[in-house]
Amino acid sequence: MNSPGADSMEDSAVEENMPRSSRLQKLRDIVHEMNESELVQSLNIVLSCLKQDFVLALPSEICGQIFEKLGVRDLIICESVSKRWREAIYDNNIWRHFFTRTLNRDRSWQLISMKIKFIQPQLPIDWKYSYAAFTQTVLFLQNNWKRGTHNMRTVNCEGDGIYTLQYDDTDIFTGNRDDTIKIWDSVTLELKRSIKGHSGSVLCLQYDKNKVITSSSDHSIRIWDRHEDMLCVKIINYHTESVLHVRFDDQYMVSCSKDRRVVIWKQQDDRGFDYEVLHVLEAHRAAVNVVEFDKRHVVSASGDRTIMIWNTATGEHLRTLTGHERGIACIQYQGKYVVSGSSDETIRVWDVEDGNCIQVLRGHTALVRCVRFNEHFIVSGSYDGTVRVWDFHNGSNIVILYGHTSRVFRVQFDDTRIISSSQDDTLRVWDFSLGAAEYFQELIKGYKNRLDTSVKEKGIASKFHSISDLI
Repeated sequence: MNSPGADSMEDSAVEENMPRSSRLQKLRDIVHEMNESELVQSLNIVLSCLKQDFVLALPSEICGQIFEKLGVRDLIICESVSKRWREAIYDNNIWRHFFTRTLNRDRSWQLISMKIKFIQPQLPIDWKYSYAAFTQTVLFLQNNWKRGTHNMRTVNCEGDGIYTLQYDDTDIFTGNRDDTIKIWDSVTLELKRSIKGHSGSVLCLQYDKNKVITSSSDHSIRIWDRHEDMLCVKIINYHTESVLHVRFDDQYMVSCSKDRRVVIWKQQDDRGFDYEVLHVLEAHRAAVNVVEFDKRHVVSASGDRTIMIWNTATGEHLRTLTGHERGIACIQYQGKYVVSGSSDETIRVWDVEDGNCIQVLRGHTALVRCVRFNEHFIVSGSYDGTVRVWDFHNGSNIVILYGHTSRVFRVQFDDTRIISSSQDDTLRVWDFSLGAAEYFQELIKGYKNRLDTSVKEKGIASKFHSISDLI
C-alpha cells in the first residue's frame, strides 16, 4: 500500500523530469482555463519571481560602489526605494563621498568651506545636510552678487599706484608704479614684504608655486625664485620698449610690448626659469597692450583697435577681430570666448572660433582698463573709477561699485570677492560672502529641526525626503 502523499510526490518527480516544451504547453493549458482575476494574480506571481533586488543580493560594499557612480538626483530616488536601500547608502557613507568629490572639484565649494570654517560631520545623515547646505549657499552667494550685497576693505599700498595684481588663499601679489613687487596677506591684508629689482614700473606679473614672472616699463622681463626668498634668477632683455604684459603656462611664455611685437617663448627647463624665443609675431600697427593664450591660441590686443588670434605652436596668424572704435586696453581669453575692453568705453564678447562679436556692453564713461569673466559674470574696471559687474549671458549691468578715487587698473575675482587696484594707490576687497556663514549654519539647524519634526509626526522614512527637496 502506498503511504499518504506518495501520489503527489510521484507527480512532482514526473513534472521535474518533464521536457521544457511540455511544461510550457501545460502552463498554456492552465492559463487558458483561468478567469480574469486568476490571470492578474498569476501575473503578480510571475513578476515577483522575476524581480531581483541587487541590494539584497550583493555585498554591501559592492552596492556602495554602484551608488557612488550615480548623480545626486538619482541617489535621492534610490533612497526612496526601500529601507534596505537607504541603509546601504548611509552604511557606505555615499553622501560623504559625494560631498568630498564635489569639494575637490568645485572652487566655489572650497571658498565656502574656508569662509564658514567647515568642520567635517560625524554622522552619515549630516553629510547629506552639508551637501544640501553647500548647494544652497552657492546660490546665496550668486544672489549676493546680483543684489550687490557686499562689504569692502581698503588697503593703502604706498606704491605710488598699483598696475597689476594676482592673489590666492594666502597671498596678494601687486606690481607697483614705484618699481616694486609687494606681497600682502590675503586674509589680514597686512604687508608681508616689498621686493626691489626693476628700474621701472612693474606693469604685469604672474606666479605659480615655483616662480614669479614680471614685466616692466624698464623693457625687461624678470623671473623670481619663490623657493629662494624671491631671488631674481633671470633678466630677459629682448623687447626694445616697455613690456606691457606677460603670461606663462607649463610649456610657453608669451610677452607683448609697446614695440608692437608679440613673442612666444618655449620653456627649456622643468621649473620655468629658462626660455628661448620660438616665434616673433609682428602684425599689429601700434603697441600691443595685452596677451592671453592657451595650448591652441595666442590672443593679442592692441592700440590699433584689433584683436589678433594666432596658433600657439606655429605662430600662424588665424584671424583678426575688429569692431572696437578705439584702442583695446584689456582682454581675457578663456574657452571659446574673448572679452575685451577699450578706450571706446565698451566691453565686447567675442567667439574666438568664428570671430563674431556676440555682445557689446555699454555703461562705463571712460576707458575700460581691465576685464575678467567666469560662467556667470564679467567684472570690469575703468578710468571712470568704477568697478562693474555684468551678467555674462545677457550683458546687463548688475552692480556698480564705487570706492576708488582714480583710475582702476586691475581686477581679479572668484566666487566670493573682487580685488581691484588703482592709480589711487589702494587695493579694495569687495567681499560678496557677507552673511554666508550665518546662512549656512541656519540651514544646518533648519534641516535638523525638520528631521526631528518629521520623525515625530510621520516616522523615520520621511526624514530622507525633507532635505532632498533642497538639493
